[in-house]
Amino acid sequence: MQYSHGNYLIKNLKNIKVFKSISDKKINSTFFIRSLNKSILEKFSYEEINQYSSDLVLSNATIEHVGGSTNQLQMISNIIKLTKKNFVLITQTDIIQ
Repeated sequence: MQYSHGNYLIKNLKNIKVFKSISDKKINSTFFIRSLNKSILEKFSYEEINQYSSDLVLSNATIEHVGGSTNQLQMISNIIKLTKKNFVLITQTDIIQ
């Protein structure tokens, strides 16, 4: 099965039983038990943080593409709020051959 680079990593994590998604894109996959259609830059309610916080938060959003430093700090702030233990921030690297 073909996955984008971020989904490949997520779908190959071992010993993870509950997968949740927050995305500004509509998620139709049944892989995630819960999906929230929202930008990582928006304000999260207390209820959303409780429902979507996780031991491991994996962000494959490219931080340098969310805008200037204000947006980048907002993204990191939201990720921290959603993280119970660890978070991984993936940045895209374009390899030129």
